[in-house]
Amino acid sequence: MSYFLACFLTLIFLPFTYSAAADCPFVPKTVLHSGKIANILFESDSKKCTDSIPIGPLETCSPEIAEITFGPDTTIPNGTNVMPYIDLNVNVIGHEFISDIFVQLECLYAPNKENSYCHNHSTPILKWGRNYWPCRHHKILSDPNEVKLPIIYEHACFRMHGLSHYQMHITFIPQNCRLQYTVTLPHDFQLDPTIALHYRNDTSWKTGWSPMLTLDPNEKEFVKMHVTSNPSDNKTHITMAVYQKFKDGTKLIFDDVVAPPDKSIKFHASAGDYHAFAYVKHQECRLICNKQELEIQKCEVCNHTYLNFTLFENHLSGAQSLWKVFTAVMTYLMYLILILLGFAVITAAGIYVYYQIIRPKRLARLPPQAVEMAARPKVLIIYSDDCIEHSAVVGTFADLLQQHANAQIMIDTHNLTDPSIKPSLWLLQAITDAQYVIIIFSEASSKIMSGETLISRRPFPELFNSAVRLIISKINDILSREGIQLQNNNQRISPALSKFIIARFSYTDQNSIPEYFSLLPCRRIVIPKDLGLLFGYLHNVDVTQQNSLEFDADLAPLNQAIFTYQQYIFNNPDWLQSRFESRHTVEDEISPREVTERLPLKSDTDKSDIAMEELATKYNISIPHDTDDDDEEVDVKQQQQQSQNGKNVEKYKLIGDLDDISSASSDD
Repeated sequence: MSYFLACFLTLIFLPFTYSAAADCPFVPKTVLHSGKIANILFESDSKKCTDSIPIGPLETCSPEIAEITFGPDTTIPNGTNVMPYIDLNVNVIGHEFISDIFVQLECLYAPNKENSYCHNHSTPILKWGRNYWPCRHHKILSDPNEVKLPIIYEHACFRMHGLSHYQMHITFIPQNCRLQYTVTLPHDFQLDPTIALHYRNDTSWKTGWSPMLTLDPNEKEFVKMHVTSNPSDNKTHITMAVYQKFKDGTKLIFDDVVAPPDKSIKFHASAGDYHAFAYVKHQECRLICNKQELEIQKCEVCNHTYLNFTLFENHLSGAQSLWKVFTAVMTYLMYLILILLGFAVITAAGIYVYYQIIRPKRLARLPPQAVEMAARPKVLIIYSDDCIEHSAVVGTFADLLQQHANAQIMIDTHNLTDPSIKPSLWLLQAITDAQYVIIIFSEASSKIMSGETLISRRPFPELFNSAVRLIISKINDILSREGIQLQNNNQRISPALSKFIIARFSYTDQNSIPEYFSLLPCRRIVIPKDLGLLFGYLHNVDVTQQNSLEFDADLAPLNQAIFTYQQYIFNNPDWLQSRFESRHTVEDEISPREVTERLPLKSDTDKSDIAMEELATKYNISIPHDTDDDDEEVDVKQQQQQSQNGKNVEKYKLIGDLDDISSASSDD
């Protein structure tokens, strides 16, 4: 009841209190070295004071120039019709010569509509044509050399109202700089107990006390908060709490107690909006109570002073500033990465939609181009006999090409069943006659090429290593003759190299292909994924646009053979080691098969001689004969006779068995 009575009386007598504040005397306190009071010009006319302030932005003064404090000056009328009021006492102590001091008050917030500084601008507008904030000008007219430091300005004339926020601008000349402060106070009767006693007129009635609160943001690395002391108890501890405002709420950034004789605290803060609370903490009250506790009166809110302020720049230490910059950069980078990821996802989705939906629909509108597989290309398949299951996959693949690609397949399991056929001669003839050579690399290929011996399980020797050497020799001849052909800075497949196709099955790792073949500008396929490409290659169909060729073939046998192989290697993890001979076996034992292979064949001597003569003529080599030295002399005489007849024909003699194939003896 007493609180509402005080507010009611304040509203009634407010015009009288404002008129009483219009006449506030100023007492100069700056002295000369002689001890006399300096000649001071004090201007209380707000228009003249404001017009004398330098125009334009002013820098922030160094705090060492002057010490500025703010405090309440309470007036309790005795026997008059004027209610108690509080003026703001401004105290400036200059540590260097300051010729002009301008003190200007600006109202930021006032819940009391009768606050004439904030809500009633009619008087200055009628007087000067526009509103002028209250301003005071302190000018020293004495000789600066005669003025004794410090410069003292003390004046209490600005009427204060409870809960209002004021911005104080202190400007110095000749320094041409400015200091700014934000001042607020609680209810009048909370700031000064004598005002509460005046309204209540009861010494037994006690009310909570709260300090006047001043914000000092003039330091670069920190913010200061000043509080006034309790006039009835100068040992009162004041609790300070500062909250930063965010979009989703507030966060406590500082909480400390100001213990006498200290009257200020300082803290680091970044740019943003803040709430500050100053209150006396005790067991019977809390700063924050929820609505339910207030309704049942189980919680009492402490009397406090509230300040709402905004920092327009960071007030951080060097390390904090660097961390702030780092976090800001990382935040921007994170946003940039998210944007790029989003762009990449959208691009990938667009590509997927185009190739999976739009492009197939466009192609579906076009009539399919029929390709007649009239040609019967000769295809040689080179592979290693890793195991029965792998060879079965190769055989199924060969049958698929023969049935559905109209190809003439040359493969050892089909062509070396006749014991009269020499494997090495067949290999030479097959590489020469084949239009396409498919080299299939598998798990055992690298071991065979590195010199390890595969345990033979077939009636003919393993030809993979010999075939690879012959193919490398032919490719080297092609590259030495044609060089590496480039098209748009990319290696172009030459017609000669298009004969060789590097292949692997889907169950074989791509690292099984040697580096030499990986770097060659040859065609590469993965079986069965690229069967469409292979069909196009074999029949010279341009598949560069669609990168595939639709074909009608039953892949069930091939897929079943691949599944059988995968089951085998899953059930036999060490199958690969068991397929190779140990070093002891290779060095100390000679297999009967090798002995048999090296023995001369006795079947049909005439046919063998005819085949040897045809190969000798084709590859320009001499046929080795088991004759004595006389035969060699006859050969020499024959060669001399041919030279004399003008027929200079260069012959080469094949040394060793036909199985010992050298890559150097092969020709393109």
